[in-house]
Amino acid sequence: MIAAALTRLFPLFMPPGTLAGARPVAAVAWAAGCETPEVVAVCVRRGAVLRTVHIFMHTICTSRPEGSARSCASMPGVPRYVMIAVLALLVTGCGSGAKTAPEIAGYVETYLQAHPDVKRVAKKGTQSATVVIKGQDQDVSADLGEGLRGGLIRTGGAAYMTSGEEVAPGRIWDKITEEYELYNVWGIGVMTSQAMTLVNSHRVHALLAARGRVSGPAFDGGLDHYTVTIDVPEALDALDLGAFLEAYDPLPLMRDTENEYGRVRAGDKAARTRLRSRLLKEFGAQATYELWLDGQGRPVRQRLTAKTPTEITFSHWDDTTVAAPPADQIRVLTK
Repeated sequence: MIAAALTRLFPLFMPPGTLAGARPVAAVAWAAGCETPEVVAVCVRRGAVLRTVHIFMHTICTSRPEGSARSCASMPGVPRYVMIAVLALLVTGCGSGAKTAPEIAGYVETYLQAHPDVKRVAKKGTQSATVVIKGQDQDVSADLGEGLRGGLIRTGGAAYMTSGEEVAPGRIWDKITEEYELYNVWGIGVMTSQAMTLVNSHRVHALLAARGRVSGPAFDGGLDHYTVTIDVPEALDALDLGAFLEAYDPLPLMRDTENEYGRVRAGDKAARTRLRSRLLKEFGAQATYELWLDGQGRPVRQRLTAKTPTEITFSHWDDTTVAAPPADQIRVLTK
């Protein structure tokens, strides 16, 4: 009964998951002046082109037995800079390459769909949330302000909740059992649903960024960095506001808010105008969507710079762990 109730309370618990990002490229290069062409498999980033070219040239020009080929440094009629330029052209397709605004905007969600096991940490102003997914197991913790904070762990068929305060001497966790009526877990349910909305805010950002202007990738600290400039009024005009609300606020807490969203979905022009004004006030007229990918095409960080910046970091892709709290920190209520 409790498990079923939790499933109804926390539909956002179903982990999103995304698209693979391996990017190997085969570059066929002719070592001008040397006796044979070399085929080199490379997987480099745009920012590492010159380093790759240097390694390539060093390899093909020094790995020959002495006398088997002419020195690359003294090849008549073929200046070294010509070879570098040719090789650079060959490897510019490596890395993530140019992408459109819709591709960048939807990349995180697509990648999560294929790789749901990941640790995500989201921050928006003073709010923060951390979510770790491992199969059907989840570890959610958050501090959302105004006393709304705590954690919920679901693993091994059991669920544990905490507000961060002691519930018994030396124990800060409660195991959720049949002794808990639904009103007992309402608070942790609200916290968890809001935490999931925060770590899933990349969905909101994606809807705004899909019609933006993209630049990149730029090589930034070993990562591919993409930037999308967003004209927020233009983006909102192009949105289906009813669908937008499913990402923006999927589980409104107040009945009045839920009723207002219903009017938006029904096409009420006044309600849509009110929502649009509210969103413009929240995001501002201009915003910037940024995405950083590692060498395997995995999202590392995503940020929306607006009136209130939001940043989400990703780590432990396909290598997460969710464990129950230590037994000596758990209180179990029994009849």
